[in-house]
Amino acid sequence: NMGSGNNAIWTSDPININGRTDVGISMQLASYGTGNGFENSGGALDYIRAEYNVDGSGWNTLANGDWTGAVGGLTGAASNAYNALIATATGLNGNSLQVRISMRTTAADEIYQIDNILVSEEFSGTMPVIVSPNDPNSVINNLQYGVNTFMWTITHPTCPATRSTVDVNRVFSPVADAGAGGSECDFTFDLNATASVLVPNQDNYVAGWTQTAGPGAVSSWGAGQDQPVTTVTVDSYGTYEFTWTESNGPGALCTDDSTIAVNFYRQPVANAGANGEAC
Repeated sequence: NMGSGNNAIWTSDPININGRTDVGISMQLASYGTGNGFENSGGALDYIRAEYNVDGSGWNTLANGDWTGAVGGLTGAASNAYNALIATATGLNGNSLQVRISMRTTAADEIYQIDNILVSEEFSGTMPVIVSPNDPNSVINNLQYGVNTFMWTITHPTCPATRSTVDVNRVFSPVADAGAGGSECDFTFDLNATASVLVPNQDNYVAGWTQTAGPGAVSSWGAGQDQPVTTVTVDSYGTYEFTWTESNGPGALCTDDSTIAVNFYRQPVANAGANGEAC
């Protein structure tokens, strides 16, 4: 109960998002009451607001992040029931991010609640959902990339609560693309793969070319066997296969590969023979 004209404001420390792509924010805003309910006007106005600021450019409100009265906009007795919504922001890029939550209630029986604050790269707009929170073997949907920490809590009417946490690391899975194969009238060919895992998502990332078929051997990988774009040189003519493989995560947890075929032909040397005369 902050009273009329008083506000509670929480501001996060700056969050480094340099080099991160399409950062998103998600949080659950909730409200409930037991008395006359929430108000949305006058001196007894109640509100909750969630905002973000990228690189000091100004504060912006999250989608579903600004409510007068209860969360969801209800007032009076109807607003006493527990109401919860997910506030989100997506597609944020820059160097530094801050989150701010401000609120005011004007009665002790008006409660706002903030939970499950998440800041994540390449955020899809949905937050992790524990399907059965009271089940120790619950499934979790919408797991975000990176390390997700979950807490299991056991409470008892008499004994103190006990808690234990577990980390679940969702690894970005590569999608290998070796580019196009082709034909050459010599011993060299330009390989043109695409590295599918960006640096911020790399976790024990390894990538490289291998020869998987062919009558001869590779004599040079040009810029390097681990480079997606390089020139390969072989020592014999014929049809070869080259495979681009990417693995990410501890112990090459997520792996994908792509293979192309390249034909190396001997360049013809035309010889029409000697000139002559005829009747």
